[in-house]
Amino acid sequence: MARFLLFIVLIYVFYWICKRVVTHLAQGASDKKSKRASAEKIVKCTYCGTYIPESESKAINSEDENSDRICKNQPCKK
Repeated sequence: MARFLLFIVLIYVFYWICKRVVTHLAQGASDKKSKRASAEKIVKCTYCGTYIPESESKAINSEDENSDRICKNQPCKK
């Protein structure tokens, strides 16, 4: 009977450890996804071809969301 109870306790401890590991890994994956989701969109400057963050660019044709963009560097400013 004592062996049976010890076996049950060992199974429970193994289950508890596995559950914590899986939860920890899932939280790590969700943290990586949220960091990726919060990353800024990168756009290509129409004038010089440099890839820049969208916040550092200026839309040439502001009516369209996917319009051509230029960077705020001196050579690209018109």
